[in-house]
Amino acid sequence: MQPTAVLSLLVLCLALSGCGGNNIGHKHPVTGICKSCKPYFVRGSWHHPQAHYHYDEIGLASWYGPGFHGKPKPYGELFNQHSMTAAHKTLPLPTIVLVTNLETGKTIKVLVDDRGPFVYEGRIIDLSMGSAKALGCYNKGIGKVRVQALVEESKALSSYLTRYGPSGRDPSGRTWWEIYEQEIDGRHGDEVASGPSPIPPPEAIPPKAQSVATPASPPPTLPAKLAPSLDNLLKDTAPYAPAKQKKSASATTQTYVQVGGDFVQRKNAEALLESVILHYPAKVIEIHLKGQKFYAVQAGPFPDQKTAQEALKKLDEKSQLHSIVTG
Repeated sequence: MQPTAVLSLLVLCLALSGCGGNNIGHKHPVTGICKSCKPYFVRGSWHHPQAHYHYDEIGLASWYGPGFHGKPKPYGELFNQHSMTAAHKTLPLPTIVLVTNLETGKTIKVLVDDRGPFVYEGRIIDLSMGSAKALGCYNKGIGKVRVQALVEESKALSSYLTRYGPSGRDPSGRTWWEIYEQEIDGRHGDEVASGPSPIPPPEAIPPKAQSVATPASPPPTLPAKLAPSLDNLLKDTAPYAPAKQKKSASATTQTYVQVGGDFVQRKNAEALLESVILHYPAKVIEIHLKGQKFYAVQAGPFPDQKTAQEALKKLDEKSQLHSIVTG
């Protein structure tokens, strides 16, 4: 074969397939509305949203609600803790995902239209309170799940929203979830994005918040001025997780209840403490994560899980804040 022919063949290969099968076309690229899809900087780390719907992962799900209810999401719509939505660090906004509770087999569809969770490795999705209740992980506060992007429905919703201009917001006031239910759900097939192999589950699952390691190269360091920061969208509480307790031999059977979220400012934890101590012994504790300090309110100790669960229920009713048993 002549050198010219070899060169022509090489160029053709590069043009058609990238010679490596890594063409983003194989990963269902986003072609419609995509909000918060540029690199952003939160809590000391860069996050790089993907430009496609190829996503299938196993990890931990947490939930958020009362502290964020009625606050704006990245594209301006107000967060409704009762709606079937969720937050994810890198999926395009919007994306429809199928979430499976791997302890019960329960599956639900949710709309990813927010960013998070940004605290605690191993968490791959932050469900709204309504989604967590539907999936069956509300009471535990955290659960092992599989999250799979629904490719065709995600593409259809993203394309549908383009009719409302760059904002993607319906002038009549319909939310993205309402538009999905009324215009998209069940009309575009159920093709699920699946990776070559989902991340294997850990041997042990929370309540003690074990991380699921996701092999990945660290993102390149970029100057903060080159990408928007979501810090101004984050509230004072971080996504919730039980604090790790240092147990002595005399306290191995004691159980605690952590109330609310993990506060960035101690004064906010102390304000919550004032209402909690009206019902149970409680204190403010410090949590250190990746060099950053957070504050949480811890009630107890309680003699057993049953007593702690009863306290948890009472505190949830009294404070309207998410609580979880730790021990």
